[in-house]
Amino acid sequence: MRLVRNDDGAKMVIDQVFGSDLTAPFCGFLIKDGETVQGVAVLNNYERCLSVDLTFVGRVDARAARELCRYVFDDLKARRVTAVTRDSNVAAKAALQRLGFVQEGVLRHRFHDDDGVIYGLLASDMKLRF
Repeated sequence: MRLVRNDDGAKMVIDQVFGSDLTAPFCGFLIKDGETVQGVAVLNNYERCLSVDLTFVGRVDARAARELCRYVFDDLKARRVTAVTRDSNVAAKAALQRLGFVQEGVLRHRFHDDDGVIYGLLASDMKLRF
């Protein structure tokens, strides 16, 4: 799979999935297998050289996720990435942990039908793992 920068395509998917209107500034990527879109990644809430929020939708392989985290740390110079997933999404939680994300807390009623689990990855953690 490969990452393709496409803000408009990512916004369309995020808006449909979450029923919300993603507003700028954000950075959107399509995660493609050949010409087929398998997932979407969006970086938003960027605080210069501090942190960025990461949202994944769909299927994301570990290589694409690592590439995106390297982009955040190496190009954006952020010190941390934050990701939130549904508490019931066992696969997503396991994938984040395999990438080195650490569970930092629970956001009660984050989603209309589920709690959210917040994960963080520091640049120093990423360098140790990969």
